[in-house]
Amino acid sequence: MTYQKVKAVASDLDGTLLTADNRIGAYTRKTLRTLHQQEIHFIVATGRHYLDAKYIRDSTAIPAYMITSNGARIHDKNDQLIYRKDVDPDVVKSIAAMLKDDSSITLNLFTENAWLASKDYADTDKYHPDSGFTYQLFDKAAAPTENVAKLSVSHPCGDYLAKLEKSIISSFSGRANIYLSTPTNLEVTAAGTSKGQALQIIAQRHKHKLEHYMAFGDAMNDLEMLQMSGFGLIMAEGQKRLIKCLPNNEVIGCSADQAVAEYIQKHLL
Repeated sequence: MTYQKVKAVASDLDGTLLTADNRIGAYTRKTLRTLHQQEIHFIVATGRHYLDAKYIRDSTAIPAYMITSNGARIHDKNDQLIYRKDVDPDVVKSIAAMLKDDSSITLNLFTENAWLASKDYADTDKYHPDSGFTYQLFDKAAAPTENVAKLSVSHPCGDYLAKLEKSIISSFSGRANIYLSTPTNLEVTAAGTSKGQALQIIAQRHKHKLEHYMAFGDAMNDLEMLQMSGFGLIMAEGQKRLIKCLPNNEVIGCSADQAVAEYIQKHLL
């Protein structure tokens, strides 16, 4: 496979396409616009909620597919929803019940139009400075179970969350997809959903093969997307577990240096 055959580029946002201030840098915006002019599709592939990621996509001023909530939602270039899959309500109910008495845990739910959090985040503005997308508080004991695209469980201690990951996988393996997206954040989506599966849906719509797709990511929720793409690139600050799972995938530079744009410029433009 040669770079000349690449039909589309997919990229994660946090830790990948975005700089440290959670924005798309000027060099990256220019690169993505040139990519679009050369008729190479661009695809946002993120764990973020659609309403939050849309603002970031729109800042590039190019049309792009959006894979959000780790593949639970896909919107086309015209913002039409073309795929959705919710977490099994029984899984949502069971996880909420499992965690309801643990005050050290923050449970987050992404519903169709909202981000629900079980307690306040002091640094919310840091993560959503422009879109204005923010959370609403809810009680874990009364968690909604319908129309949940993604759950995430946050804890400041990585070791604590790693143990919880094992417990949740043991209880819900086969009924949900479970990822450590950061050492302090565990994410749960419906069984069968992933950024890779979502990328396959987009490729089929355009009669493309995934071997002609390039993808960039840094975390375990990017694993399938990087595995399934012809070119799966890992960021220098990528999770060690991800790099270990994909020993043959190229590791590139840092998000702070806009390494995704640099790679695209060097190999595609």
